[in-house]
Amino acid sequence: MTALFRGLLACAAVALATSALATPAPAQPPATSSTQPAPSGTGVITGRVLDRGSQQPLAGAQVVLIGTTRGTLTNDQGVYRIAGVPAGAHPLRALRIGYAATSQIVSVTAGQTTTADFGLNATAVTLDVVSVTATGNTIRQRETGNTVATIAPTTSELAAAGNITDVLNSRAPSVYVQQASGSTGTGSRIRIRGANSISLSNEPLLIIDGVRANNDVGDRQVPGGGPATNVSTAGQVVSRLNDLNPEDIESIDVIRGPAGVALYGTAAANGVIQVTTKRGRAGRTVWSAFGETGSLKQTTDFPSNYGALGTFASNGRRGPCTIDSRTRGLCTVDHIVSLNPLRDNSPFRTGERFSGGGSVSGGTERTTFYVSGDVQREAGVQQTNNDRRTDFRANVRADLRDNWNVQVNTGYVGDRLQLPVNDNSVLGLLSVALLGRPLSRDSLSGGFFSGFTPDILENLSIRQRTDRFLTSVTTNAQLLPWLGAAGVLGLDYFNQVSYQAIQPNRVGFGDLPQGSADSDPMQNYNYTAQGSLNATFHPSASLTSTSQVGGQYSRVTFHGTNAFGAVLTPGTSSLSGTSARFAVSEFNTDNVLLGAFVQQQLAWRDRLFVTGAVRGDRNSAFGQNLGFVWYPSVNASWVLSDEPFFPRVPGLSSARVRAAYGRSGQKPDFRNAITYYSPYAVRVSGQEVGAISFANGGLGDPALKPERTGETEAGADLGFLNGRVSAQLTYYTKRTDDALVQLPVAPSVGSVAQRFQNLGSLRNRGFEVQLSGKLLDTRPLGVELTVGGSTNDNELLNLGAGVSPITFNAGAGAVQQHRPGYPAGGYWAVPYTFADANHDGMIARSEVTAGDTTVYLGNPLPRREWQLTPAVTLFQRLRVQALVSHRAGYKVYNLTERYRCVLGNCLAIADPTAPLADQARAIAAAVYGTDAGFVEDGSFTKLRELTFTLSASPRIARMLRTSAASFTVAGRNLWLSSKYTGFDPEITSTPGSNFTSADFLTVPPVRTWTARLNLTF
Repeated sequence: MTALFRGLLACAAVALATSALATPAPAQPPATSSTQPAPSGTGVITGRVLDRGSQQPLAGAQVVLIGTTRGTLTNDQGVYRIAGVPAGAHPLRALRIGYAATSQIVSVTAGQTTTADFGLNATAVTLDVVSVTATGNTIRQRETGNTVATIAPTTSELAAAGNITDVLNSRAPSVYVQQASGSTGTGSRIRIRGANSISLSNEPLLIIDGVRANNDVGDRQVPGGGPATNVSTAGQVVSRLNDLNPEDIESIDVIRGPAGVALYGTAAANGVIQVTTKRGRAGRTVWSAFGETGSLKQTTDFPSNYGALGTFASNGRRGPCTIDSRTRGLCTVDHIVSLNPLRDNSPFRTGERFSGGGSVSGGTERTTFYVSGDVQREAGVQQTNNDRRTDFRANVRADLRDNWNVQVNTGYVGDRLQLPVNDNSVLGLLSVALLGRPLSRDSLSGGFFSGFTPDILENLSIRQRTDRFLTSVTTNAQLLPWLGAAGVLGLDYFNQVSYQAIQPNRVGFGDLPQGSADSDPMQNYNYTAQGSLNATFHPSASLTSTSQVGGQYSRVTFHGTNAFGAVLTPGTSSLSGTSARFAVSEFNTDNVLLGAFVQQQLAWRDRLFVTGAVRGDRNSAFGQNLGFVWYPSVNASWVLSDEPFFPRVPGLSSARVRAAYGRSGQKPDFRNAITYYSPYAVRVSGQEVGAISFANGGLGDPALKPERTGETEAGADLGFLNGRVSAQLTYYTKRTDDALVQLPVAPSVGSVAQRFQNLGSLRNRGFEVQLSGKLLDTRPLGVELTVGGSTNDNELLNLGAGVSPITFNAGAGAVQQHRPGYPAGGYWAVPYTFADANHDGMIARSEVTAGDTTVYLGNPLPRREWQLTPAVTLFQRLRVQALVSHRAGYKVYNLTERYRCVLGNCLAIADPTAPLADQARAIAAAVYGTDAGFVEDGSFTKLRELTFTLSASPRIARMLRTSAASFTVAGRNLWLSSKYTGFDPEITSTPGSNFTSADFLTVPPVRTWTARLNLTF
């Protein structure tokens, strides 16, 4: 810990060095105009940035002195100003998303103001798109050999998105977001370029304004410590990623794999989602406001519950007569009964959504600000599903000196969420509705299982109260003309309390009539401290050398308790009102990371770039015998079209080739490498005495290492038709070694059954393509199109010598396995064949033949996906945009229908007119115990979003006393095409797990329509 403490001090010293080492200069008063005199020996650069075609000013364009950290953004009039520029000739660059960057040499005279204007051409080519690096600096796409997907949500896209995972869904190749359910406030599963780990999380690293932020998924958020809460929804989980307010997002950079994230070190192997929140711009103060309202509706056509009545030959009595009984000659059907409680007695309501808020931004050349606040209320389609959110953000940037700036970002979210019990619960809404038996007393309660009507289930819900603060301080200084410094200090903190109170005598199941109370508070702290130095040299007129060195300190602490009590006093709702079966537990996590990195880039004539870097990490979760772990990277980018020898090909306007290699890792879970004990009371000679035993999972391996993933990617970026059309092609292959595998421990050790060891390896490889462009750009009509797609081939290479395949999700007749030579988490089951041999239109058990051993059926994650985003603009006022998503090459376990058939209430087991394949899979499951027929093709095509945005003309905007106004109508989950026989192939009852996946009584996604008004003053 002493070394780690010294490392923290070193990082903090670098972050604060800007104050001590900044070039001495008298403090300047805030600039109010471009005529303010410059300090002696320096001058001022000012000018405008315009759209070259329309000659309209471009707000938010970035103007930077090449090779330094000095730069600024243009205001609403496209004007910029950079003060304190040393006298001499300087290369200056202007760039903005959607435009090609332009550079020029500007000669600065001491004490004078130099004007440099820019005209930028619109382009679909992404070579000059700027993204944020691991060191906190910015970099253009042309300078790096790996791909970065940059997502900048528009107001119309925000109208269609309920949270940040909706913003990410189907926006970039290889970024797979699985919308797990239709419950308001629940999370999604995110995978980038497949799954890398068997035992550790496969969720990406989340960074917000330079701070490592919590991105846990689920109600089990204690690494290595067991469940964080006794309060369970029985399936759906909450994602901390959705705490981030989409309204405050400036851009999202998705770095897809280790080839581009080596400098992020341990925890970045699954890719990085890097969020930059909005900043203010110099100029007039801009006020913005929005209001949104909408509805949520469950549009799924839920199946009926069936029962067949017949007469039994043995005793002449009437009773339930399934196809199996009928084909065996035991009974004769004379009547089929059906009930559909979700249609005839629908418990679903039309949900409502409301959100509103505003922001104010502006400032001078010295100080800018952005302040926002909004509220959101959403009532889901179930009575016990409601969410209330309040968000606040304040971002302030100040130039303390001409060569030194500080950015302070602060955000708060308060969330009050109510979740229903669903999925794998006998008391879930879909459970009681879809497992109801028409031939029993269930028919007296509207068809709901055992009389558990929706009004009874309304007594079961989980409430969660979350308060989250995220603060960061970022500083940049140009210490010398060739030397810059950057630093980040930040904290991500949240306090979450999950609780449930079940009043006595409200739910007649098990011990529930006694009533109970759960309360599970938890606190999580993520600290980040990072500092770096950046040196730029020009060994020759054609060569630029950029060197970076820095360090990072990160600490994550977690504390949570579980408390439960039964026999609740009526009318009370706290633990103090309980009197029996008390249970309490406590969980703690404290993980410290110390990292150091160095990077060297050589740039030749701004067209050929070669970069090498290495990062070393030491982490408290590593085994005690392990020191620093090193992650190297190297990448190259060559803009061939800038070379004089590049042939002039008609229609081809730019061409770049690139390649990158890098390694990253994932630390073991907390305490996996540590041996620890739990106290017990034992009786010795008739008396109780204290004793200890290995805690569950407490037999650590002192040699435990992080999982390490190496990735190579290569590709090309092409521009056509003067930049109107762009194409991006990428191939990647990555391999994870030292993957953690749980091995059994000899029973003689004690209570420990398994412990982790570094044994396994996995591989992912695939292709990515993205095409985008403006197909037509005229005043009456504009047509844009973006098409993206990817493939992923996942394979578990080995589990270690002599280790048997790992089986999980084995509660029914199909299982998932980690088996070498196949995709991780693949589905396995005993196969069967069938034939209607007697041609009676029914499948008998004698006509179904089951195999002898399990076979591989398919993988749980899509192997292919593509997205299509067309947009049409009419008369520059009406814009219509759609988002179509397609995923294929994977299987979905339809466990809902399997249970219905085994219980005897699905159509296939009752009605002889049901398809033969459906009858056969029901017979195979009921008689032979194989669910191979219920592992179905999950391929689908979905119209995920459709938006209509009408922008007000300048005359109407003036009538409204605004500078701009727009009205958007947006729909989500509007159409689905799939051969999958369940509700929706995207849903899963276990989104918080790594691979476990099944459609098991999960509420499918809802259809939403919203109307949104945006005003700018």
